[in-house]
Amino acid sequence: MMKKKVKVFLVAIILITGILTGILVTRNPLKQDPVKVMIKNGSTGEETVLEGENAEEMMQRLSDVHSKLSGIHLWTSGYGYIIRFQDNGDSDEVTVRGSDTYVSGLLKYKTDADLLKIIEEFAE
Repeated sequence: MMKKKVKVFLVAIILITGILTGILVTRNPLKQDPVKVMIKNGSTGEETVLEGENAEEMMQRLSDVHSKLSGIHLWTSGYGYIIRFQDNGDSDEVTVRGSDTYVSGLLKYKTDADLLKIIEEFAE
């Protein structure tokens, strides 16, 4: 009886881990629909806030970027830009480390586009 409960518990843990991993791996943090986008320059500390049409245009450009998971990221010591996506009190953050690399939470992503170039078009 006890062995059966342990087996059921282990199967449940494996299923939950698999589902969560699948969600994290397939999720693209750049594809969002925020009310406001805040961009903070890592060199100057200057912050730009985009709302309305400007935010929509930037999100359209970012949603065209293809990202793939490239690893786990535990520490950030310097960055190009931090982008905060704000939607009705909820906030999500992406740290852009280089032209084709960004971090969301503990996950590091590689892109097929120059993120710095896209960001600098809007953060002037």
